[in-house]
Amino acid sequence: MKKLTPKTKKNISLRWKIGLYLSVFSFVLVAIVFIFQAILLEPMYEASKKRTVENVSNAVVNVVKEEDDVDDIEQYINIVQETNETCIRVLRESNIFPGTYEDTYFESNNGNLGCRLYKMSSNEILTQIANAENSGKGEAMVVQDTNLITPTNGERFRNITSTRIINDHDGNKSIVMVYSNITPISTTKKTLSMQMWYISAIILVAVLVLTYIMYRTIARPLILINQSAKSLPEGKYERITVQNYREAEELNDTLLTAAQDIQKADKAKRDLIANVSHDLRTPLTMISGYGEMM
Repeated sequence: MKKLTPKTKKNISLRWKIGLYLSVFSFVLVAIVFIFQAILLEPMYEASKKRTVENVSNAVVNVVKEEDDVDDIEQYINIVQETNETCIRVLRESNIFPGTYEDTYFESNNGNLGCRLYKMSSNEILTQIANAENSGKGEAMVVQDTNLITPTNGERFRNITSTRIINDHDGNKSIVMVYSNITPISTTKKTLSMQMWYISAIILVAVLVLTYIMYRTIARPLILINQSAKSLPEGKYERITVQNYREAEELNDTLLTAAQDIQKADKAKRDLIANVSHDLRTPLTMISGYGEMM
């Protein structure tokens, strides 16, 4: 049978492994938070604004196609644009002058003061309609910079304009336009970056505390069991009081049973040797006596 030799190279202790794993986990956690807050925040914010504009546009298109009561549609548009912080304008192609468009609702900007779409020139509106027609789908979403800049860092405001070409409930060609601002969030990003230092410090303290707690509850019982088990080849094992978790208790009981079995085997071995020695000593004594008599 091949003799097993103990390894000379020792692995890292459980205490340090727990600290290492928690440190790596914390680093990954902080990195994920940093990526989302500092790198992905702006594109995710813009994607969210686009999704909001698209959802509002779909809702208004459905109402314009199905409803025929002007007051109900105007009330619905007001609620939707206030709830979603958007600006909505619905145009209808003139039956008298094809290629020109007039407001279907909120005539003369009634009830929509400050709505950017109502301040657009005819050429700007026609440009948006042309973008929708040239897309091949009858709709277009344009994101562009504005002339407004933030006073703190000079970052430009941006806006989103969605244009949809549809037929209303009467079959008339209509244009549904939805507008929303994209507010610069550089100040927010700076604030979040400052918070990252506090978050990192809190996580570091939490890692140290968790490492200590896990060492006391997991690693320390195993260390005590290991120290007591080193005298196991001699049949000695001092029972360790372990109440933290079941596996450590079972290991403790198993080693205690093994120590008792070793003690029994050692006692049986000593008894066997004593009996054999006695059995061998008796014939030898008799032979020696006969030799002396002769």
